[in-house]
Amino acid sequence: VVGALYKLGVEKQSSGFYFIGRCENRTLKDYIEELGVIYGKNVDIGVRPDDGLRYREDWFDNSRLINELGYIFKFTFEQGIRADMEK
Repeated sequence: VVGALYKLGVEKQSSGFYFIGRCENRTLKDYIEELGVIYGKNVDIGVRPDDGLRYREDWFDNSRLINELGYIFKFTFEQGIRADMEK
């Protein structure tokens, strides 16, 4: 995320809105469970009732960041967490 934000800041041609995520569209629960696997901890998450919120995939489209600014993501979520663990 920091690399993408830096790229947006230094590029004179950037304007408008950019989604800075990797477009690994998963639920928060999936990310938390993956953290449990990475850290070797049991994660027990309950389920809450559907709140009716709906998200469209196009809201999470990072193609402008890639196509207009040439930004390339270096790490997946798991790779970033593991690299952080090694510090």
